[in-house]
Amino acid sequence: MVNKYIDVLRPLKECIKRLEGRGQSSDKDDKKASKAPGRFGSIAEIILVFNYLPRVLESRLQSYEDVEYHRHDEAPEDHLPINLRAAIVKARDYYNRLDLSPAYYAATILHPRLKNYCDTVWEPTWLESNNRNFQALWAEYKGLARPRIRTRIIANNINDAIDSIINPASMGSNEDEFKQWKRCELCAAKGSEHAINPIKYWVELRDRYPNLSKLALDVLSILASSCECERVFSELSDLLEPRRRGILPELLAAIQCNRRWRRASIGSDDEVDEKAVTKEQLDTKYGMATWAVG
Repeated sequence: MVNKYIDVLRPLKECIKRLEGRGQSSDKDDKKASKAPGRFGSIAEIILVFNYLPRVLESRLQSYEDVEYHRHDEAPEDHLPINLRAAIVKARDYYNRLDLSPAYYAATILHPRLKNYCDTVWEPTWLESNNRNFQALWAEYKGLARPRIRTRIIANNINDAIDSIINPASMGSNEDEFKQWKRCELCAAKGSEHAINPIKYWVELRDRYPNLSKLALDVLSILASSCECERVFSELSDLLEPRRRGILPELLAAIQCNRRWRRASIGSDDEVDEKAVTKEQLDTKYGMATWAVG
């Protein structure tokens, strides 16, 4: 009977794990993702999860339609379909709330692999409403001054002409950046670096789509849940052993930032920075000598 309960709950567990952070996984793509800077649950996956969850719960519920409950000891109990129906109602309720903020839709359609997902699965009326909300959000960004783009030195003008024909996205154009990106850029392949790490994808496209990349980076950097924040709080509690209770917030923040940067492979003791400031300069600027204890 325990195995039956586990089987019913497995889709919900998979969805929760996907949103809170992949961690260790047997899936090859997820293993790659666990090493990427964006390994924690992304807001771009929320629509996917809440589109999948009600469907799979409904399929589980159908298997109980013709069951005679409590007929014998091995028969399932009737609370399973009752709870499944309640779970489906709740999942649909959350799914129907996803259009209350344009961030969910924006993050999904600006993901290099999921750019056409909503066009396929959403109803026309819902799609129209969310496109309208997205355009309102996009208007706040595309009206920003475009940064000056560094021009590339072309060794041969004929190569530039050929590239402008076979790769029109590289041409200077007055076309809306979002329309140009959606028309010209291919969807990222499953398991590819860009599919796993959309942040890096948009960083690489900043020169080509300066304002759209800013919007994409803003929404795609939103976490799907507060689990990562909770992880940081847990790490801080581990850091503050009884003998370290006197550490002031400034030093605590510096230690935790350094820990997270190292985990993200940002900076190294082996690197030599000629512009690095001395401890004396840091103390003069930030008063580090007063951080040690309260």
